Amino acid sequence: MLQWCERVGGGGMAAENGSKPLGWRFSDGSRVFRLYPERRQLLLGETRVMLGQRAFAFLTLLVENAGRIVGRDEIMAAVWQSVISDTAISTQASVVRNLIGKEGCIVSVNNQGYVFTLEVAPFEQEYGPPPQLTRLVLQAGPSVGREAELNELAALCARHRLVTVVGPGGVGKTWLAANLGLRLGIIYLTP
Repeated sequence: MLQWCERVGGGGMAAENGSKPLGWRFSDGSRVFRLYPERRQLLLGETRVMLGQRAFAFLTLLVENAGRIVGRDEIMAAVWQSVISDTAISTQASVVRNLIGKEGCIVSVNNQGYVFTLEVAPFEQEYGPPPQLTRLVLQAGPSVGREAELNELAALCARHRLVTVVGPGGVGKTWLAANLGLRLGIIYLTP
């Protein structure tokens, strides 16, 4: 069993061997949250909580440094990688406070920074059942008049690692992506 300790010079908790845990567990007293930094995932019980990129990075930084004042410069370097206003930081603090719903879970220390006050515990292994693999299910009609678009999208996917389908609402972006997935036999993890 790995022992967890504060890193020398700050920088959050780490195992004796220097590795980071799979995730962090904390509670507001009645609800349990699990934070998976590498997956960019926050769970409330078994439900995934949607959180913006900066709010997630802000929460992760504070949780990894729970009980320690995280200064403005450290927050800017980890969350924005640039100089920003104090208002931007306080906005993210407010977003995270509202999400957790516990009075005093994030405390602002005048002219110093922020402290995450809830008790945090690292975990090394997955909690709950592993995600189930599933196949895409076609729920739309036939591809009448869309074969050319499907072929073009398939060719783009073959040439590029990431392909984004954009367009106004109602034009069939989801239908195209789902049918392409079926055509290519893609298996994905359920959320």
